[in-house]
Amino acid sequence: MDAEAVLLRTEAWMVAGEPLPEGGSPGQSDRRIEVVSVAATVRYGRKVITRLSAREIIRGDDGRPVALREIRLPGEDEEPKGPMFGLLPPIRPSREQQAMAAAMVELMKERGAG
Repeated sequence: MDAEAVLLRTEAWMVAGEPLPEGGSPGQSDRRIEVVSVAATVRYGRKVITRLSAREIIRGDDGRPVALREIRLPGEDEEPKGPMFGLLPPIRPSREQQAMAAAMVELMKERGAG
């Protein structure tokens, strides 16, 4: 198996500014905001490029999303790093690797894992 792009979309609580007290979580902070983030890793020519974007979710009085507000993340202009951004290998898999991946997906389907 091979891919041209990998996208990861998540919703979470985030706190900007001062760090949280030790043991605190963003979801419990009175300074929390609700965000949606999208990480994209894409093949572009011979390169693999990764970008990350985050937006605050603005909700109406009824609790439904009505808008998104841009958030500037620290280091946003840098290439994101970490385990969630290495999902698309920089070198395309060989035909043998692609066949092995396809066989594994079929096995997972048979066993009810997908």
